[in-house]
Amino acid sequence: MTQHEYVFVAISIILGLALTRLLGHMGGLIRAHKRIKFHWATALWAMSIMLLTLQMWWVGWALRDFAQWTIIDFLFLVAGTICIYGAAELALPVEDYDLANDLELNFLDHSQSLGRVSAAFMVGYFAVGP
Repeated sequence: MTQHEYVFVAISIILGLALTRLLGHMGGLIRAHKRIKFHWATALWAMSIMLLTLQMWWVGWALRDFAQWTIIDFLFLVAGTICIYGAAELALPVEDYDLANDLELNFLDHSQSLGRVSAAFMVGYFAVGP
């Protein structure tokens, strides 16, 4: 096993979890489609995070020529990947099955609260450096 393969196992696990969470939230929203107040900005944000996650995975292949990994290189890569996971986790509203609360699946309300935290995670990702 090369050093690149060893490093990217950890990165791939985190990116896989990010995609899983994002797709899981999408599945939950599809199941609750009758109670959703849709807004295009939240959906566009979620799709952007999905594309950035896949792009990060693709960049991993380009790093195969990186000769010598240090712990600092690895930590920066993990920090950026964790930021992607945080953005994916908070990109979409999640139903908590409180049927009395119709506002929990309002995309615009979510964008104005947890959506901003999701955006902050992406700022962290770009600050660390893709």
